[in-house]
Amino acid sequence: MSDIGSMVAELIAAGCSPEVAAKVVASAFVAGVSSANSTGIPPDSAAAKRRAYDRERKRKSTGIPPDSTGIPNPPLFNTNINRKRGERLPPEFQPDRNIANQLGWSEAQIDTEIANFRDYWGAKPGSGGCKLDWPATWRQWVRNSRVKPSGLPAAGIKSAETNWDAICATYKKLGIWSKHAPGMPPDSPNCLCPHEILTKHGIPLPLPDNPAFVPKLRAM
Repeated sequence: MSDIGSMVAELIAAGCSPEVAAKVVASAFVAGVSSANSTGIPPDSAAAKRRAYDRERKRKSTGIPPDSTGIPNPPLFNTNINRKRGERLPPEFQPDRNIANQLGWSEAQIDTEIANFRDYWGAKPGSGGCKLDWPATWRQWVRNSRVKPSGLPAAGIKSAETNWDAICATYKKLGIWSKHAPGMPPDSPNCLCPHEILTKHGIPLPLPDNPAFVPKLRAM
């Protein structure tokens, strides 16, 4: 306080009125206190908590740390999983003849079915002609075939009791051959559907080497 009084006295001695001198010293005092507050007092704790809360909220909402470069961390697992894809029938594929031998097929019958198998799958368009396991596809082909040792249609197939009209209508509309239909679809030489029903529904007839063809249909 003595310093303030000295400042007032000096200003009065210099020609200032007491009122002016007192105002000048008071203004200087207030300015000094404000300057001290701006540099010497720690930041408001509530504001610091709010900023910390904002940083934590940003981290949780984006997954990116607030002080990072903005590039998320790479995933902990590999998304590039190698999935095995089907392939078309390899030219060098040799079907297993043993399964056909076990069914009593002759060597000539096996050779014919292998040729039919290659022609069918070689001409199959798109992804439908791709398989993951060609040996399994051949085994299924043999099991579904109607060939038996005599070369006639396999026993137990009651074609007359099959609703071929409904099966062909579904196949024509959706391209799906019923799993309950004996034999293979119409694009296979092992199709057992009567040809007059195939023709009725506008479905192309099987290949002419089908042993089930009647003579007049062979001529067609």
